[in-house]
Amino acid sequence: MLAAVGVIVYSIGNMIYVFYRYTNFKPTTVFRAIPNYFKTLSNSQKMDQLDNETFYRSYGFTILHDKSLKML
Repeated sequence: MLAAVGVIVYSIGNMIYVFYRYTNFKPTTVFRAIPNYFKTLSNSQKMDQLDNETFYRSYGFTILHDKSLKML
Protein backbone atom coordinates (compact mmCIF):
# COMPACT_ATOMS: atom_id res chain seq x y z
CA MET A 1 0.00 0.00 0.00
CA LEU A 2 2.84 2.37 0.87
CA ALA A 3 4.57 1.58 -2.43
CA ALA A 4 1.38 2.34 -4.39
CA VAL A 5 1.02 5.71 -2.66
CA GLY A 6 4.69 6.42 -3.36
CA VAL A 7 4.26 5.63 -7.06
CA ILE A 8 1.17 7.85 -7.28
CA VAL A 9 2.91 10.76 -5.52
CA TYR A 10 5.98 10.32 -7.73
CA SER A 11 3.83 10.26 -10.88
CA ILE A 12 1.94 13.41 -9.90
CA GLY A 13 5.18 15.18 -8.97
CA ASN A 14 6.79 14.13 -12.25
CA MET A 15 3.81 15.41 -14.26
CA ILE A 16 3.97 18.77 -12.51
CA TYR A 17 7.74 18.97 -13.03
CA VAL A 18 7.48 18.13 -16.73
CA PHE A 19 4.63 20.62 -17.19
CA TYR A 20 6.56 23.51 -15.65
CA ARG A 21 9.87 22.46 -17.21
CA TYR A 22 8.66 22.44 -20.81
CA THR A 23 6.02 25.17 -20.62
CA ASN A 24 8.02 28.04 -19.23
CA PHE A 25 5.38 30.59 -20.28
CA LYS A 26 7.77 32.55 -22.48
CA PRO A 27 6.70 33.62 -25.93
CA THR A 28 8.06 31.08 -28.37
CA THR A 29 7.90 33.28 -31.44
CA VAL A 30 9.64 36.59 -31.80
CA PHE A 31 8.33 38.98 -34.42
CA ARG A 32 11.02 40.39 -36.64
CA ALA A 33 10.06 42.78 -39.39
CA ILE A 34 11.14 41.91 -42.89
CA PRO A 35 13.38 44.64 -44.31
CA ASN A 36 12.27 46.69 -47.28
CA TYR A 37 13.17 44.99 -50.55
CA PHE A 38 14.78 48.07 -52.05
CA LYS A 39 16.96 48.64 -48.97
CA THR A 40 18.42 45.14 -49.28
CA LEU A 41 19.63 45.68 -52.84
CA SER A 42 23.16 46.78 -53.55
CA ASN A 43 23.76 49.86 -55.71
CA SER A 44 24.72 47.78 -58.75
CA GLN A 45 21.53 45.72 -58.43
CA LYS A 46 19.48 48.91 -58.18
CA MET A 47 21.11 50.30 -61.31
CA ASP A 48 20.53 47.03 -63.20
CA GLN A 49 16.89 46.99 -62.20
CA LEU A 50 16.50 50.64 -63.16
CA ASP A 51 18.10 49.99 -66.56
CA ASN A 52 15.82 47.01 -67.15
CA GLU A 53 12.77 49.01 -66.16
CA THR A 54 13.58 51.89 -68.53
CA PHE A 55 14.29 49.39 -71.32
CA TYR A 56 10.95 47.59 -70.86
CA ARG A 57 9.03 50.84 -70.49
CA SER A 58 10.42 52.01 -73.83
CA TYR A 59 8.54 49.05 -75.39
CA GLY A 60 5.35 49.72 -73.41
CA PHE A 61 5.76 47.16 -70.62
CA THR A 62 5.91 48.01 -66.94
CA ILE A 63 7.41 45.70 -64.35
CA LEU A 64 7.54 48.00 -61.36
CA HIS A 65 4.78 50.23 -60.12
CA ASP A 66 5.51 53.99 -60.41
CA LYS A 67 5.74 54.34 -56.62
CA SER A 68 8.27 51.49 -56.46
CA LEU A 69 10.26 53.07 -59.28
CA LYS A 70 10.52 56.30 -57.28
CA MET A 71 11.79 54.34 -54.27
CA LEU A 72 14.40 52.68 -56.43
